[in-house]
Amino acid sequence: MRNVWCILICLFCVNAFSQSTSIDYLIVAGGGGGASGGGGGGGVLQATNYSIPVNSNITITVGAGGSSGSGGSGSSGANIGGNGGNSSISSAYGNITAIGGGGGGNSAVNGGKGADGGSGGGGSYDKPSVAYSSGTAGQGNRGGRSDRAGYGAGGGGGGAGAVGSNAPTTHLGGPGGDGIQSSISGNATYYGGGGGGGVNHNCSCSVNNGGGQGGQGGGGNGSSLGYGNGNYNNGTAGTPNTGGGGGGTDPESTNANAGGSGIIIIRYLGTPKATGGDISEVGGYTIHTFTSIGNTIFNYRGNPEIQRTQISVDNSTVSVTFSDDVYGGSASATSTLEVADFALTMSGGSASLSSATPSSISVSGTTIGLGIPISGTPDGNELLTILPASNNSIFSVSGDTVSTTQSSNTT
Repeated sequence: MRNVWCILICLFCVNAFSQSTSIDYLIVAGGGGGASGGGGGGGVLQATNYSIPVNSNITITVGAGGSSGSGGSGSSGANIGGNGGNSSISSAYGNITAIGGGGGGNSAVNGGKGADGGSGGGGSYDKPSVAYSSGTAGQGNRGGRSDRAGYGAGGGGGGAGAVGSNAPTTHLGGPGGDGIQSSISGNATYYGGGGGGGVNHNCSCSVNNGGGQGGQGGGGNGSSLGYGNGNYNNGTAGTPNTGGGGGGTDPESTNANAGGSGIIIIRYLGTPKATGGDISEVGGYTIHTFTSIGNTIFNYRGNPEIQRTQISVDNSTVSVTFSDDVYGGSASATSTLEVADFALTMSGGSASLSSATPSSISVSGTTIGLGIPISGTPDGNELLTILPASNNSIFSVSGDTVSTTQSSNTT
């Protein structure tokens, strides 16, 4: 009967995700669509030195902007603005999710209240007592509402940095709240602005400053056209990839403005070591920008790590499969691995090693076969440790070293 000993592998170890690295991130959800009230800006989250696993697929999800609603009066339709889609970073270490902006209020739905979201949507025209919509704590702010019950216009959508404003006076829509500024891309840019509320007028004209102004961060402007029933709308949608809320419209208008899609930006110090998104280098950082709606994969390539080990039937060799091709030589001039690049130790049991250096080596892609210089007969209680011979003996093709200091070194 063959005796089998336990293997203690210590090259960034057998444990999954034993390596990690730190990134900075900005996560912006999609903005809410406008109706009478402006759409709320998408929720905004940002952090520095956030830990992620390396050599692991991380799912990046960018939320879509919310659909446009309608004014809500007469035959315009009972269509509240749609909420924006959530944006998130999901890894083995957890999920971080920014909440989509709330849709703007429509007088025929929920009493005219704007929808809750990352930032809340603005309330409908002529609804000065409706409850304010809510933003998500740490991500955004509430929306505004109308200021009067007769010719009161739509409230502004909330922004990531400020609440949406109430309609300021007769006929005029409330401005959207400003978003939050970030320089993670290398340029100071606002994200998550609220959409402006739509006008409320029957003048068959364009009202000067009738639509509320969109908040900084891609918020769309509210429509200023008071032309009665029909698709009369000169407001603007939230700007794509800012999470801006869509602008509102007049009560009789059949169509308001959609919210802007979200965005995710990741950066880390140094040259590119990851895949996914649009990659640029600014100020010593590598920046990955994700703008496509839906799911994308981000993978940070860390130092090579062991993915699988297998002992031969006769206990004479152990095969070690790495996450990447590995080499000997030096960081600047890699070469084929040699037995002297590895060091073996054994503890426990009745067998021992006749040498700390493997007796042979073979390389087949990412799998390295090492001869075990066994002395005596194993009894099944042996522990074998495999390490680089030094901190400068094994490298990836890009010259990253494999360390001899490990944290997960028992099996």
